[in-house]
Amino acid sequence: MKFSYKVWLAVGLILPLNKEGKLVFEPYKGFMADLHELKYLENEMRNGRQLKSAVDSLEFKIMGNTMKWKQGERW
Repeated sequence: MKFSYKVWLAVGLILPLNKEGKLVFEPYKGFMADLHELKYLENEMRNGRQLKSAVDSLEFKIMGNTMKWKQGERW
């Protein structure tokens, strides 16, 4: 699925369009709109993973500093 999606994104830009700007032979109505929606969702997932990584890092730092505080170390 992911490979064919990327192929369509690459090839979709050079396919022939009609006067309305739609593909001459679209596999189904709204196919290109679905591809762009998938690309948007893929970017959102990537951004979400980066955000989760940053939150996890911050949570780990807070836990470490809390342990230091409980042991009497001040920073």
